[in-house]
Amino acid sequence: MFLSIFVLIFLSTGNTSASGLPRCPYPLAEFIEPCICELDENYRMILSCLFEDDFAEESFNRVVDAFDYNNHIYSFTIDLYQYNYNYIFYPQLNAANLGKLNITNFSLKNAKISDNLFGEGLFDGSTGSIQNITLERIQTASQTDGSINLGSHVLHPACPTLQSLKLERVVQLSSTSLIHSPNLEVVSLTNSMFPIIPSSLFTPENVPGVRSIAIGVQEDLSLQTDAFRDLSSLTSLEIYATNIDIIQSYSLSNLPRLESLQLSNINIVRIEEDAFEDLTSLKALVITGSDIEELPRIFSNSPSLTDFSLTNSKLLNIDEKAFSGVPSLENLILNGNTKLRKLNLSNFKNLTTINLLNNKLTDVSLDNLPRLPTLTINSKNNEALSVNISNCQNLIRLDLENSNLLSLDLLNVEALKSLDLEYNTNLNHTGLGSSLYSIIQPEAQIRLRRTNVRSLDEFLFRPLLETFTSAESSTGYFEMYEVPLDCGCDVKWIIEEFDIQKRFFSNAKCVDGSSLYNVDPNLLDMMCPP
Repeated sequence: MFLSIFVLIFLSTGNTSASGLPRCPYPLAEFIEPCICELDENYRMILSCLFEDDFAEESFNRVVDAFDYNNHIYSFTIDLYQYNYNYIFYPQLNAANLGKLNITNFSLKNAKISDNLFGEGLFDGSTGSIQNITLERIQTASQTDGSINLGSHVLHPACPTLQSLKLERVVQLSSTSLIHSPNLEVVSLTNSMFPIIPSSLFTPENVPGVRSIAIGVQEDLSLQTDAFRDLSSLTSLEIYATNIDIIQSYSLSNLPRLESLQLSNINIVRIEEDAFEDLTSLKALVITGSDIEELPRIFSNSPSLTDFSLTNSKLLNIDEKAFSGVPSLENLILNGNTKLRKLNLSNFKNLTTINLLNNKLTDVSLDNLPRLPTLTINSKNNEALSVNISNCQNLIRLDLENSNLLSLDLLNVEALKSLDLEYNTNLNHTGLGSSLYSIIQPEAQIRLRRTNVRSLDEFLFRPLLETFTSAESSTGYFEMYEVPLDCGCDVKWIIEEFDIQKRFFSNAKCVDGSSLYNVDPNLLDMMCPP
């Protein structure tokens, strides 16, 4: 009652900070400078140390000791930010300073540390209260100083109530670092240098309620069998490391709610078969910058997986069963795999996106992808490319521009309206085969600019040209810009039977520079076989 009356009187005096919150009546402001103590709407103390200077151990101890009457601090934030420079936080946090306070939320940001930051007893006074611990944008004062060692029991007093743990500069973990943390939901250990994730660290006995784990190390990381297992609440897992040699079978197993798995900028050499077993809720897997050469069947049962991305890696071969067990796959991203030569995909009824940019493919075969609407292959390759696409009934746009395409085989692509084959200088009419037979849309646009399709072969072009001319509202055409047409007997059927209009063969010129429309029909009739 006395405290409530005092606070009300204090509010009426106008003693408020720039944030609009009232200042704490005790301790006095002069005893905790340069920090500020405020009260939130529930009269909980908010202690903020936001200044641009080094934080000496003597100053830190003076601030802590000022809370001798009431040490219950709801939020304690230390932020030493200055543009392009972080000041040094000198103290080690231990029982002699931070351990005297009863804190619910603690954070240290934008600081350099010069010691093993976490000493024994740093959360002794917060037992039963601490919920969130955050270290963010932390640097070291030198290459050899400044770290956090969780190999001991420094977190144990916090574990029973801890909900969120976000740390940086961690150099050591043990299997008991997070022992008995029933309320822990978020774990982030990034910008760190620990060499191994102990196999018993993340277990249902230690962290039964964890929902999100982010691991980021600047060196090699060993990911052992059972590194993450039987975590029934885990929905997101992100791992960043310089190198993970092998992701062993069952390294990530029985994670029934895992939806997102991201393995970024890691030199993964190999993923063993069934490494991701029974990830029944997994929706997205992202792997970037790896040394993976072979992609075996890594999923045994992931019916919810819709997004798979393996980019900028050393992928050579994709096993024909690599994606068995993922019937719901919608988006497949394989950009930047410059060693990948062949891609064979079939019978993915939900696949809607395939990204193949900046690869050097030589053979692409796609069959029975009924929901795929567009496909772009930008193959930066000196070797010739062959593309076979069949039973893709909803494919509307196919872009093979500048891909060194040599042959194209299309079958059952009834919806195709845009076919871009420009700048494939080795593609001739023989390489098109019977592909144009499968294009039935009167508004189809076939772009052949700067190809070697110099012959307007009747067998190849007649069916689609008849489609164009039979529809009054047809907007379809063949773009022939910079193609030196032979304009020999191969065009006789066009000149004699069709009313030549620019909309059908746009920018069509003969090898001598004259327009296709100026070819003399009498000369063709006289010189060409009937």
